[in-house]
Amino acid sequence: MNRLKELRLIKGLRQQDLADYLTVAKSTYSYWENGKIEINNANLFRLAEFHGVTIDYLLGRTDARAMPDGALAGGSLEPWSASDDARALASSYSRLSDGDKALVRSLVDSLAEKSDNMTNPP
Repeated sequence: MNRLKELRLIKGLRQQDLADYLTVAKSTYSYWENGKIEINNANLFRLAEFHGVTIDYLLGRTDARAMPDGALAGGSLEPWSASDDARALASSYSRLSDGDKALVRSLVDSLAEKSDNMTNPP
């Protein structure tokens, strides 16, 4: 994941800094950064939030870095402050099959679009 390294260097951080933030070994973070092992979804979510980018950006699915309006900007090495609900969802999501993850993403996208249409009618 070259984008992990790019974002880390932009903030002037060491691999150890982010490993400590995520409570993983420095070698684990290094393996993620170098693509030797796959990062789990919970830590992928935390890194996206920390860097203020989308998960799709971290995974190389898009070049659009910015989080949607209203999303958390992140960037602090303070302990993660997401709600218990968000952590529970991320934990459950990480245990799903790839097919089920695609279904969840589709459902969440549909619900978010429905919500957007209700708050911002055409």
